[in-house]
Order: sequence, then structure tokens, then C-alpha cells
Amino acid sequence: VLNSADDVLSNVLVRQAVYCAINKEDALLVAGNGAGVVANVMADPAIIDGATDDFDYLTYDVEKAKDLLAQAGYPDGVDLGEICYIGGTTYEKIAVSVQNSLAQAGITVALKATDDSAIFGDLAMGNFNMGVLGSGLGRDYSLYSQLYTTAYLGALDLCQLQDSAVDEAFATAAITVDKAEREAMYKDLITKLETEAYYVPVYYASYIWAAHPGFTPHIDDGGLQVYYCTME
Repeated sequence: VLNSADDVLSNVLVRQAVYCAINKEDALLVAGNGAGVVANVMADPAIIDGATDDFDYLTYDVEKAKDLLAQAGYPDGVDLGEICYIGGTTYEKIAVSVQNSLAQAGITVALKATDDSAIFGDLAMGNFNMGVLGSGLGRDYSLYSQLYTTAYLGALDLCQLQDSAVDEAFATAAITVDKAEREAMYKDLITKLETEAYYVPVYYASYIWAAHPGFTPHIDDGGLQVYYCTME
């Protein structure tokens, strides 16, 4: 997550440079042992209703990152402060990988390990530059409004975005009955939010588990977790 209220990261060109500088494949190999899929957007279109990556999204391109930095007024690179994460976790591995990737484009960040009781407060209140966290908000894109709308400042709007047009677009889409019309609205929203790089989705993790052939999982509609099971 990138703090869009930060003096430097408030510049969309800098955020886009950060996005283009991050080698997601490397992060997946280092942090996830390759067990997952590189993410193009925050909400996985394979499982999230209304999500899409059917647009010209940002990709890993170090030279483009350098060019974007130059356009933003940082031809010799930039120091973005700290990247915070929960120490001793997968997030730390991701942070180290991201730090190394950014350095290739002339972007400097220091590592800041913290604990889970402190990091959420710091991120929610905007007391950070960059942070590494995971997200899982359910299976409908309407729930991703929590990451971007002013109603969730101080909570899950970690990127500190305050945009009345985004607030209105999420609210309108959520009550739009026609599926095709609603999905078109979400596509416009996703294209804007991903292109402006408030978050840098790295990868969708894959989890392997084994079960008896008669195993029947019961899935909660609000998440993608097996809460209990029965045997038939």
C-alpha cells in the first residue's frame, strides 16, 4: 500500500514508478515459493464478482519506472522513506524483495519491521510511507470500496484516498441492478484505481490441502475460507 497523502507519493507519477519497478515474479518466488499467481489487480477476477483485469494495466518495467520518476522531477532517483511490515512473516520477505526491486529503478526505501498490534494503527492513521499487508474482503467487488472510500478513512482506506467521485461511483454501482451495467461501472473504477497505483497487488497466494474423497467443504460467502466440513 502507498500512502497517497505522503508528500512524495501524492504524485501519481511516483506511485506509478513504484508499481512499474516492483518485480512481482521475484516476490512470488522469494515470499511464496512460487505457490501463487502474479496479481495484475487488487481483486482477483477469477473469484471476485465484478472484478476485471481487462484493461491496459501497469506492468513491471524498470526503464518505464525511471522515466516516470524523471517526469515527476526525480531524474536521479528518490528516497521514499520506509516500508513497514510485520516482522518474521511472509510480509517481511515481500518487503525485502520490493526493496531490492525498487533500488534497480533508483528508488530507496528503508525496511521497518513492526508487530501486528502496531502496524494496523499506523497504516490506518496514515503514519507510514509504504506498507506490506495481505487483503481478503469477500467475493464481490463492492466490498473493495473499503480500500478506497472516505467512509473508511482511519480503517481500511489505508492508501488515504479521499475522492468524492470514487465514493459516488462505488455507491452507485452497489445499487445498480443490471449486472452488465454494474460490471461496466466497476471496470471504469478498477481501471482508474489500478492505473493511479494506490496499491501494488503482488500475488494471489495458492494453498494446497488434501482431503478424503467424501469431504464436503462449507464455504462462508463473506470470505474464501473453509470454516467446517462434513464427511459423506
